[in-house]
Amino acid sequence: MDDYNLDEIIHHLSLEQQIRTRLKELHSSKRQHLSQSIARYIRRTIAKFQHSAVNQVQEKHVYWLATKPSVRKSAKWREKFSARFYVDAAQEIFDWTQNKCIRIRDHGEEHEIPHDAYLKVAQLDGLSFEMDRFDYIAIDEAQDMTACQANLLWRRNLSPVATETIVYLVGDQWQQLYRFRGASSSFADVAEVASTKKFTLSG
Repeated sequence: MDDYNLDEIIHHLSLEQQIRTRLKELHSSKRQHLSQSIARYIRRTIAKFQHSAVNQVQEKHVYWLATKPSVRKSAKWREKFSARFYVDAAQEIFDWTQNKCIRIRDHGEEHEIPHDAYLKVAQLDGLSFEMDRFDYIAIDEAQDMTACQANLLWRRNLSPVATETIVYLVGDQWQQLYRFRGASSSFADVAEVASTKKFTLSG
């Protein structure tokens, strides 16, 4: 599926109950609205983590607005939910999704998984592409890959290993369009040290 379902996040984390505990004075209709907002912040936190190459959700992944201080009374509720809350919540949802992926693989169960989630699971599990089966692997639009995708598709494969496979990264760092969804500097970094031939648009 395209992304995590907000209602599933709310239900799995019992968000409405947590809001009721932390913000007792709020009317039930307001609590329902807040649960949607908090679930969106959690979803954005997970997205940033899934685009990274690290193994655990960290505070640097927390969506910036979630913990931004506000002078507006209507946004004072944010003070009741720390960065640690979002880290733990995002990790719990991702762990839940990772377990779904394992059940799909091991038991043939059917679950809807966001694209970035199963790529992250593959990266963390060290999914092998059995590269030795191929003479060449070409990765197009490499400048728009996230750090997670780079780690999965080429970073470990470009390290000194006993393989005859040649990896081609095709891209142009000046046409990197997907920074907003986590495109990293991985292509530019590896181009500086690993490329044996560079081409320009004019030659």
